[in-house]
Amino acid sequence: MIKARNGFLVSFAMVMAYAGTTMSTGAAVESFSVDYGSSASPLADGDSENLALSDFDPALGILTGVTITLASNDYIESEVINVHVPSSSENYSGATATLPVTVTALDGLTTTANGVAGPFSGSVSGPLGTIATAGTISKIVNTSANVAPGDLVLYEGAAQTFAVNVLVSDGIYSGFSSGDSVAFFGSGNSYGTVEVSYDYLPIPEPGTLAAGLGALGYCGLRITRRFRA
Repeated sequence: MIKARNGFLVSFAMVMAYAGTTMSTGAAVESFSVDYGSSASPLADGDSENLALSDFDPALGILTGVTITLASNDYIESEVINVHVPSSSENYSGATATLPVTVTALDGLTTTANGVAGPFSGSVSGPLGTIATAGTISKIVNTSANVAPGDLVLYEGAAQTFAVNVLVSDGIYSGFSSGDSVAFFGSGNSYGTVEVSYDYLPIPEPGTLAAGLGALGYCGLRITRRFRA
């Protein structure tokens, strides 16, 4: 706090806040995206694909945050098989199939979308080895991860890209049946989009910067005059 000779108190923080309001153009966001697989040729469980996304251009401003987002279009099927020796109808419940889709970015950053089909209940009729579809689902699953502040610099580079990997993991299958007379399995595939979003503070335009510095200088001049009063 600066005290003028006439007793008027001037807060340096207030001066800087005024200058900052004049000079700042506000936060901005820039996003890039890339697709993996396609509706005609999705990735099956166990498949992976390497992708490239654009780095942030430091000439735009100061990078304050990076978010990696995965949107997976999943098709998942839950199936059951009769493993009971006698030829009979076997009941089951809670038949569930889960398809994990994971995107891995720089420095091991990961985020996983878990598409789930189920739980389904029903019965499978016929002799040993008879297979039935418990249920299917098609849905879009979204997930995201934020880059740690200390790793932001890894995502900077004018006209450069960084690598990400999309992995459709083997499905996870579960359920319940009396005497374990039914086994659970299934299948799944996925295609979708990986997006990177950059939050940053833009570099002020020369005219805006000059206006802000002028305002700061004016406030400083008034403080000086009060000291001389």
